[in-house]
Amino acid sequence: MNEVARSIGLSSGFFNRAFRAAIGKTPHDYIVDCRIAAARCSIVGTDTHLADIAVACGFSSQAHMTTIFRKRLGITPALLRKHRSHIGVLAVIQNASRCDARTDP
Repeated sequence: MNEVARSIGLSSGFFNRAFRAAIGKTPHDYIVDCRIAAARCSIVGTDTHLADIAVACGFSSQAHMTTIFRKRLGITPALLRKHRSHIGVLAVIQNASRCDARTDP
C-alpha cells in the first residue's frame, strides 16, 4: 500500500485512514475480501483444484486460503466445495463481504 499512497502523493497512514473512511475497511481487508469472493465463485462454480484457485486468487497457498476462509467465513474451502449445493452453507457464504467483480486486487 505504500507504493499506492506514494504514487498519488499521500503518506501511507493518511491513505489507509482515508480508504477506511470511504470504504469502511482497510485496504488490506478490502483486498482479502476480494480474493475470498473470487475464490468462492471458483470453488462453487468449477472443479478446479483448490491449490490452483488459491494461487489464481492471490493467496500464497491453499493452506493460507483455508486459514483465511476459516477465520472470515467459518468454513473451509474444501467443505464449501463438498456442500456447494446445500443452501445452508451458501447462506453462510453470502454473509461474507463482496467486491465488485471488475476489481482486480
